[in-house]
Amino acid sequence: MVPGRMTPVIIGVGDVKNGSQNVEDAIEPMQLMLQAIVRALKDATSEHRIAEELKSSIDSVSVVATWTWPYADLPSLLSEKLGIQPRHKIYSEHGGNQPMKLVDEAARRIWRGECKVAVMTGGEALASRTAHRKQSIKQNNKESAQLYAEFAKIAEQNEFAWNYGQKTPTAQIISTALTAMVRDLRRGDGQNGLILANGGVLTYQYALCLSTRPRRDGSAYPDKDPLPSHVTDTPVPTVTIQAEGEAMIENTLSFFGQTYTVEFNRNGTPSKGFVVGRLTRSNHRFVANTGNAKTLEQLSSGNSEPVGRIGWVKRGDKGRNLFTFEPDANL
Repeated sequence: MVPGRMTPVIIGVGDVKNGSQNVEDAIEPMQLMLQAIVRALKDATSEHRIAEELKSSIDSVSVVATWTWPYADLPSLLSEKLGIQPRHKIYSEHGGNQPMKLVDEAARRIWRGECKVAVMTGGEALASRTAHRKQSIKQNNKESAQLYAEFAKIAEQNEFAWNYGQKTPTAQIISTALTAMVRDLRRGDGQNGLILANGGVLTYQYALCLSTRPRRDGSAYPDKDPLPSHVTDTPVPTVTIQAEGEAMIENTLSFFGQTYTVEFNRNGTPSKGFVVGRLTRSNHRFVANTGNAKTLEQLSSGNSEPVGRIGWVKRGDKGRNLFTFEPDANL
C-alpha cells in the first residue's frame, strides 16, 4: 500500500422504488435520490448521531444524468437539500455505463486524498453472433430466452427490480446491480464481485471489481483505467452513405459483424427492417431499411438465416437506402 493513501470502501447502499401508478403518489427524481441517500446513511450506521456526522462529512456528490426530469444543477440542488457543501459536484453524461464510472472516479478521489466521503446517486421517474456460431434463428432465439430467463430468476429476488408491465428503466438500473452486489458480498456469498455496465447501444462499457479483501499484492487503488477510453487500434470499415448495387448481409466478424433487426407493431406483425450490409464490389458498409414487404417477411420469418445472403441496395425516393433480396424495379 502506498503511504498516505486511503483505501476506498463502500460503507452504505440504498435503493428506492416508487411502485405506485397513481398521479398523487408521483415522486420526482431528486426526491427519490434524497431518499436513497438517507437509506444509504442508515445502512452505514444505525446511530442517528453518527449518520448525521457522516452526512456532514460528504465532500463529493456524483449524480447520474436523468432522462425524465430537467434540472439546472442537480448535484448542487441535492447538496442544498442535504445541508452539505461538497468540494466535488459531478453530473455525468447519459449512459448505462455512467454509474460504475462515477463510483470508480469517486474511489480514486478518496485514494488520492481529494475527498473523504463520497456519494453516488441516480434516479428516474420511469416506473450477431448467430451466423458466426452457425446457429439457426430458432436455436438462437431459444438460447437467448433461456439466458435471459436465468437473469430474470436472479432479478425477481430483488424487491427493487423492474417487472414486466412497468415502464422501462434507464441507466439508473445499473446502480441496483451495485447495491445488490454489495449486499451479496456482505453476506459472504463470495469474496469478489464483478459488475459490467453498458451504455449507448452496447457502445460503452464500464467494469467494476469489488472485493471483501485487500489486493493480494498490496498494490494501491488503480490511478487510471487499464484500457483507453476509446478503442483506436481496431480497423474501421469505410461506410457508404448512399449505397447502390449488389450487397450482402455479411456473416464475417473481421471488422464489425454485419447484421439486421426487425421492428414489430404492437399486434406482433413486422413493421420495418434495418440492415447493416456490405457492398460486394467495394467492400464498403452501409445501413438500409427493407425495400419491400417480401424482404421484410423473410427477415422476420425465422425460417432461414438472412445473414450471408446476397441482395441489392438502392437509394429510395426519400433518400434512404433500401435493401431487398431480389432486384426490385420499384426501388
